[in-house]
Order: sequence, then C-alpha cells, then structure tokens
Amino acid sequence: MIKFDLGVQRPPEQGKELIPNFVKPSRIYAVRTGSIMRMYADGNYVYEFADVNESMPEAIVFFATKHIKHIIDCYKTGAEIVVPYEATEEGLEFLDFSQLEKIGQAPYEAITAVKHAATSESLKPVYNSVCLFAGADFKSTGVAATDTARLSFYQCDLQGLTENVILPLQFVNLINSDVEVFSGNGKVYFKSGNLYCDAAVDGTFPNVVQVIPDYQTLKYGIRILEMDKLKNYFELFNVGISSIIFNADGETVTINNTNTVSLKYKMSENAPAVKVRFSAVMDALKISDSFKYNGGMNPLVFKSQYQTEVVMPIQVK
Repeated sequence: MIKFDLGVQRPPEQGKELIPNFVKPSRIYAVRTGSIMRMYADGNYVYEFADVNESMPEAIVFFATKHIKHIIDCYKTGAEIVVPYEATEEGLEFLDFSQLEKIGQAPYEAITAVKHAATSESLKPVYNSVCLFAGADFKSTGVAATDTARLSFYQCDLQGLTENVILPLQFVNLINSDVEVFSGNGKVYFKSGNLYCDAAVDGTFPNVVQVIPDYQTLKYGIRILEMDKLKNYFELFNVGISSIIFNADGETVTINNTNTVSLKYKMSENAPAVKVRFSAVMDALKISDSFKYNGGMNPLVFKSQYQTEVVMPIQVK
C-alpha cells in the first residue's frame, strides 16, 4: 500500500471526463518524470498530474481500473489516496511528442459526425472504432464508422495520412477539437490535451467505396415533410429497441409494429414500404430529410454534400 502525495495542483475541469471506460485492462501504469506523473492503460491513454512529490517511485503498476478513478476522485477532493501498487523496473518511457513529426490536425468535425454509427457493444474492435479512411482519391477519402447495421462516411481531407487509421471509440469519445496527428516509431499518434492514442486497433475496416451504393442509381425515394412531428414520435416511442415502417400510402408510419400514426412524406410512385430501426433513421435524417432505396433488404441511403449514411432495413412481415 502507498500513500500518494500528488501535490497541490488540481486536474483540469474536464478531468472526470478523461477517465476512460476501459475494457478489462490487465494493468494501469503511472510513470513519474520529475514532478510530473502520467497514467497509462495498455500504453495508449494518459492522465497527467503536476507537482508530484519526487520521492514517489518512477514507475508504478496499479491492479485495476477502479484505482485510477479512486486516485482522481481523491485528488479532486483532497482526500488521502491509498491503493495497492507494485513498483516496476520495466523502464516505461514517456512519449516525447517533440521528437515526432507533426502531420496536421485530425478532422474533428468529421470524426464527431460519424461516431454515432460505431458501437461499444461489439466484440470486434473495428466496429467499436472510427476509421480515417485513406482512399484512392478525394471522393473515397474521409472518416467512417459502422456497427454492421449502418455506416456513416464523411468525405474530407486527411492532411497527409496515406494509410487507414483506426481509432478506438473510447478515445474518440474523450477528445476535443484540438486533436493533433503525429508520426514516428513506425506508428501514427493522435494527441488531444493530455490524452493520446496510437492507432493500433486490430482488424480491417470495410472498404467504404464498395459498401456505399451509388445514390444516383437507386430507384425509390422518400422525403419527410413533417420532420418535427417525426421527432416528437421518436421521443414518445423510443423505448428499448424500436422500429418504424414507412407505409406505402405516404401518409402513415407504424412504430414498434403496433402504433400506426399520421405523418406526411413524399414517396416515389410504386415505392414499397420499408422498415428500419427508429434510432438509426433519426440519426441519418440529421444530414438529410430524404433517402433513396431499391426495396427489399437493400440499404437506405441518406446523403448531404459531404456525408453519407447507409442504413440496413428490417424485414417487413
């Protein structure tokens, strides 16, 4: 057990938000360099304390995620910090960003615009992530996220990135607009304040160029004429896993298979009814009040100037 003397300087106001919700990390590290102590989990995330007592060990290993939260909570309230620890001689080194090459700023607007399409529930890391997708040309270059039932892609410049980079959702949910991109040591690093991550998610992200249908070739279209009413329905019926059916009459929708309510929308002639997850279609409608589709189990496509949302339908029974 050790009593921590972490000085008098308090963490920044956003400190509580910088506590990542890690998935069963094996160890959390604290590395002291002089009077600065930085905390890591799996080598990717860092939380920094200043004015630390220099009599503390230079490297400490904590046993569980709860300890880092306990330390930060005590540090903010001034309470005594006592947690299990073990000293280490592993020689952990702080990443010196001054020795790395700065590539540019990360496309923060694009990252935040697509992250809703990722999922924290998937066991596959690529679906619990956001991908900076380096395509063959500007049309296929941008930021994407998917949970397999939907995909969001934001076309933008990646400022020098020439290969796909996959960022874990835990990191994406913590960053601010000041995200900088660095390269070195054979890796790409993203830094936002005292938080950083190397892009090291396992897996291959789907090729967005191949996955997204050609919008111009889709046969049918629906345009919502009463968006405010639809938002009200969403707030009223969005309990648990809910769905919405755009019926072929162009005047009603069926919510959760049982509630048929009025809603005006313009449909292409002979367009079939289509059923989709309510939350997914509401996210997609933030970029456009209309979508196109081919019917059956083919995807719905929503499109704005730079962003495309692809949503898979649900079988209509």
